[in-house]
Amino acid sequence: MVSNTESNNSQVSSVQIEEKCEKFWSYGTSVCEAGLVGDIFSLEMIGERKFYVKVGATLKEQPSYFEYLVNNKHLHRVNRIEYKGDVNSEQSSYNFSPVDGNFIVCVKALPVIIRDNDFIENYLEEVFGSNKSFIKEYLAVYVYTNNLSLPTIILTGERGTGKNTFAEAIHAIFPALSDTAKDLDGNFNPFAEKKLLIIDESESSGKLQYQHLKKFSGQKYLEVNKKYLQQYQVRNNLNIIFLSNKDLPIYVERDEIPKNDKNNQFFVFRMKSPTAYDPDFQQKLIDRLGNYIRTELKVVFNNLDLSGYRYSIAVPITDEERKLFDNSISDIEEEADRIVEYIEERIDDQSWLDFKFVQSGYLPTNLLDNLIKNHRINKRAVIQNLQKHGYLTNDKADKYLQIGDRRPYSYKLGSMWLTLLKKQHTQKTTNVPIHVIPERHENRQNFQKTGTL
Repeated sequence: MVSNTESNNSQVSSVQIEEKCEKFWSYGTSVCEAGLVGDIFSLEMIGERKFYVKVGATLKEQPSYFEYLVNNKHLHRVNRIEYKGDVNSEQSSYNFSPVDGNFIVCVKALPVIIRDNDFIENYLEEVFGSNKSFIKEYLAVYVYTNNLSLPTIILTGERGTGKNTFAEAIHAIFPALSDTAKDLDGNFNPFAEKKLLIIDESESSGKLQYQHLKKFSGQKYLEVNKKYLQQYQVRNNLNIIFLSNKDLPIYVERDEIPKNDKNNQFFVFRMKSPTAYDPDFQQKLIDRLGNYIRTELKVVFNNLDLSGYRYSIAVPITDEERKLFDNSISDIEEEADRIVEYIEERIDDQSWLDFKFVQSGYLPTNLLDNLIKNHRINKRAVIQNLQKHGYLTNDKADKYLQIGDRRPYSYKLGSMWLTLLKKQHTQKTTNVPIHVIPERHENRQNFQKTGTL
């Protein structure tokens, strides 16, 4: 209530001023107007003159209105605007928290139109089969929570298999909080403040895209960069559905294949053609979602235990995901694999120039220099890859051994190749009389020096 305004002008009450100023705020030295336009929050600087017009203040009443804003609704700072999906709200709304300087915008979900849960249950069963329970749990967490990490859904398959039907149905749950994009690595990312992003046939690929996917699914806060606006930070509420016709839609680090469903970041699934074509099917699905999310998914959510999972729920490791990791390979990995194959083909070939060095546990550096043919990649990165996978130790190259007139810089062989050498030596001595074996152990020092037993 505003006591000063009543003394300044008896013709306008404090209640009238409070009601008319509901969506206006004092900010800096001027006035801004807050509001929702199609469930999208707007905060616009309008200035004093437009403010007086909008509230219908007479010349005599103007000081009372402005005094009310300054004393009761002054924004000392606006840190960020946070959007949240709210399935329990009939209308979208917003409020301001003066403690942290944040506007919280709660956006309503799509309405109930048709009550027919069996239609959606049958659809999910036909499309996702044994993964139906996972999809329902994913949707339940998506609808009933905000700012929780969920896995990235990657749907592959030929055109007409229903990838877009599924994605756009999810888009329709909170349409104002959903967006589509071709890539994650553009100069602007207005989608960063959304709840859902659909990427359809991404034009980019490679490690950078993979890093962006990890960032958007793992970071607590995201930077929003829009045209003509300064960057600002929001709490991460973004979930991603990735659509592609390719069997290998994204690059992944094959060493990072998940060990179990508790820390799996991706749900990779190949869609199949529907048994029958219905041009109106997508709309039929959307018309029934309003009831489905408020009934069936509410039951699913209430029975979930979200603890112990990196991405809120158990995420199945599908055959498509294993294929994705098994076949994803960078230039560095490809070069390292080629080197491994080259050496292992020659590791027991006595005519090979470097045979004795390798048999002694060392790999000359000039051999690696000659083998790495791709000049676009860093040779050191290839060596680090071999060290990472245990083919070489982490020791620096040095002149460890001289054989004949050669004493080259070499790397020490790691456990992978040493195990292979040991296996080969065991196979060669399988048919040797037992009394000879101790003699080999006595000559081990000579073997280290000369590479012969």
